[in-house]
Amino acid sequence: MSIQMRREVRDQVKASQSERDIYGLMVARYGSATLLKPPKQGLNLVVWATPLLALGAGAVHFWRTFRFQQTRREPGTATDPYLAQVRQETGSRKSGDS
Repeated sequence: MSIQMRREVRDQVKASQSERDIYGLMVARYGSATLLKPPKQGLNLVVWATPLLALGAGAVHFWRTFRFQQTRREPGTATDPYLAQVRQETGSRKSGDS
């Protein structure tokens, strides 16, 4: 396909077509994907936006995970109401005490 496109461009240059006309011909025949910098519209917009959205989602996930790790209570702390109740009912004995 690239050989065919190269021939068409060479023929258009020989026919003294302007650069804008040659670009227009290539886009008309093969679509905007043939351009080095396709326009950011339609499906191309999704292709451009997906990496940015994925990066943002990853950052949010990392932030939430890190925040959860900092606020998570360690088992066995006095702020655990269930453990405090168990210790109160068992006379504050820890397992393994005699």
